[in-house]
Amino acid sequence: MTKQYSRRDFLKRTGGLFGAIETYHLFGGYYTIEEHSDVLHEDAKVVKKSYTPKNLRPKVSTKVGGSGSIGIGGDGAPGISVGGIVLGSELVSEKYEVVFKGQHRTLTVKGSNKKNKDLYERLKEGQEVNLFYREVYQLKYTKENGQKKILEKKVEGYEFIDAQPKKK
Repeated sequence: MTKQYSRRDFLKRTGGLFGAIETYHLFGGYYTIEEHSDVLHEDAKVVKKSYTPKNLRPKVSTKVGGSGSIGIGGDGAPGISVGGIVLGSELVSEKYEVVFKGQHRTLTVKGSNKKNKDLYERLKEGQEVNLFYREVYQLKYTKENGQKKILEKKVEGYEFIDAQPKKK
């Protein structure tokens, strides 16, 4: 069975060198490409908001050789190394999550960037919003006589665009 990657995954894995066109699956004899719908709108409600503050998460790893040591890692997290076992922690950035329940679907937006923080701060639980998003499709096809023959088109996910509070 051939492992399939979305164009987004392919771009991440190749650094964007070849993924912008299409991916050919040699053993399956088909191509895959990611497509997006036009911007869609849906009436929705903010059903949940959550915030996870910046914190330290325990981390255990091993290393070859070396003696014991105690120190602070590059990310500012403390740790200790004894006989090849490293007991430490890693710094986890803060996370913002907003869950929307619409007429047709539930959409969760989460992350730690400025856009996620602004969305989290701008909206309240229970608030009615105009939700804007795009459907992300995985298109699987072959080429016959220079023409695309679609084998399968399935919704792979949703790309959040924006949510604007409804005006009363």
